[in-house]
Amino acid sequence: QELSPDSADTMEDREQETLQKLKATALWMELPVQALKEQCRDMGVSCEGVDRQELVARLGAAESLAPWQVAAWEEKGVPLNRLGSQQERVALATCLTRLEKLDLEMLRQAYREAVALPPEAGSVPEDKAELLNRLRLLHSWKALPLNELRRECHEARISNRSLDAELSEEEKHSELVDRLVLSRWAEKWERADVPVGRFSNLGAATRFAQQTTRIASLEVGLQSELAAVTGLPQEALGSNSR
Repeated sequence: QELSPDSADTMEDREQETLQKLKATALWMELPVQALKEQCRDMGVSCEGVDRQELVARLGAAESLAPWQVAAWEEKGVPLNRLGSQQERVALATCLTRLEKLDLEMLRQAYREAVALPPEAGSVPEDKAELLNRLRLLHSWKALPLNELRRECHEARISNRSLDAELSEEEKHSELVDRLVLSRWAEKWERADVPVGRFSNLGAATRFAQQTTRIASLEVGLQSELAAVTGLPQEALGSNSR
C-alpha cells in the first residue's frame, strides 16, 4: 500500500525525532549524575531522590512532546491541548506513562492513594484498563486550569458555581476535583442514598456518611441525639421510643 506524501513526511519526522532522542539518551547515560541533575533543574524538572535511570527518563519526557504524541494522548482522553504550558503537558504525560508501566496490584494501590475514597464509598476496579482510564481522568482533572475544570464540571452537569468566595484558587480547584470524583466513583454511597451530588468536597461527604452510620447504629438515645444536632429541647421534638 502506497503512502500519501503527507503520511511519508509524518513517518520521516517521527524517525528523525526518535533518532534525536536516542542520541540524547545515549549522551545522558554517559554524563555524571550531578550533570544530569543540573540539566533537570535548568529544564524545571524535579530531580531529588531519584537514580540515573529515572533522571534520564524525566529528561527524555521533558525534552519535547511531538504533535503525534500529543494526538496519541488526546485519543486516550487526556486533554493535553487544554493545559496551560508545554511543561504541564510533559509533566502529565510523564506521570501517566509511569502509571501505564505498573502491574495490576501496584496500579490498584496507586488508585487508592490518588482517588482517596473510603472503602465504603466506592470500589477499586479489578480491570487494569478501567483503572488506567480512571487515573488518566483524575490526573487530567488535577492538571487542568481552573476555568477548564469548571467546563469539565459543567459538561458533567456538576455544580461549579457554589464555591466559597474566600477559597484560594488551589482550594477551589481541589473542591471541583472532589465533586467529579464523587459523581463518578462513589457508587456505594449512592446505593446507600448518600446525596453525593450535594457536597462541596470529599471531606464533607465522608463526615456525613460517618455520622449517618453512627446514628443508624444507635439503639437508644435518638431523641437526645436529634436535640443535640438541632439545638432544640427534647420536649419540643415529641415522644420517641428510642
